[in-house]
Amino acid sequence: MTIAKEAVYALHQRLKDLSINAPADQLAYLAKALESIAGHSTVYDIVNMSDEKLQELLDAATAHLASLNTAKTTSLSAIDSAKTTSIDAINTTKTTSLTALQTATTTNLSLLDTRKDTNISAIDSTAQTQLQALTGLVSNFASIYG
Repeated sequence: MTIAKEAVYALHQRLKDLSINAPADQLAYLAKALESIAGHSTVYDIVNMSDEKLQELLDAATAHLASLNTAKTTSLSAIDSAKTTSIDAINTTKTTSLTALQTATTTNLSLLDTRKDTNISAIDSTAQTQLQALTGLVSNFASIYG
């Protein structure tokens, strides 16, 4: 017998013993004590609760705990799946972004290299033109003073 059941039996017996000549306040006190132990059940329900009922309650509690455990497992699996999907999406976005950045970098470097070559050619061409002009001037100077 459980401690709670023993306490209920003891209080029930005390109520029986006092019910003949006990004052109302003592009966109310004992009834209140019994109610606080038993909750909202009546004294009769508690006293007559069989082991079968207790087993039914235990089975229901066990089934509820199993259901909670299954729900927990399902929820954790869904969270893990969402995490994996999110990480995969992040990695895909990262790879795509890095590829686009590398392509843009290569394109921009090629454009800069082309502009550099164009500018060097323009400078060489201008230098050659100016060199020819100076060479002509030096030649003219040499022929006059030379």
